[in-house]
Amino acid sequence: MMTSADRTLHWGDVLAQRWLALQGWTVDDHPQLYQQIRQLSLDIDQGHTCLPLSGPPAAPIGAASLQQPQPVVHDQQALYLWRHWAQEHQLARNLRRVLQARVPAVEVPGQTALNALQQHALQQATRHALTLITGGPGTGKTYTLSWIVKALVEQQPDLRIASITRPGCAPM
Repeated sequence: MMTSADRTLHWGDVLAQRWLALQGWTVDDHPQLYQQIRQLSLDIDQGHTCLPLSGPPAAPIGAASLQQPQPVVHDQQALYLWRHWAQEHQLARNLRRVLQARVPAVEVPGQTALNALQQHALQQATRHALTLITGGPGTGKTYTLSWIVKALVEQQPDLRIASITRPGCAPM
């Protein structure tokens, strides 16, 4: 049964057709690659950044390069739009830089108001430049964060702290 999505020209169709044309190919020359690029666009619409491949792409695609952008790139068994691939690599470089940063030692006495996992999060946050705190609703993430901020600001009053949450999450 054909759905309306099957009858509608998707931006991935246009991307795939234009990219193939830039290579001097047609959809008939590389139908499987056309489908891979189209599927990449559908996956991007669902929030993914790449299309994992079980083998090489269906036709030769240039290796990903920050110096030579191209619409579609292949890197480590996946197809990417170059923009997403470049952003992912920039984020990885920035995270490596932050993780390698030295932070001044902060002494934090044990807090009886925190459970064992919250105390562990507090200890880790005072020893590392980056800390991720995750958990389901009601697990004490915001409460733990308040203790982390309190401990850090007590030791370093001029400290700048960044907190990122998605919309609908508890603000700090």
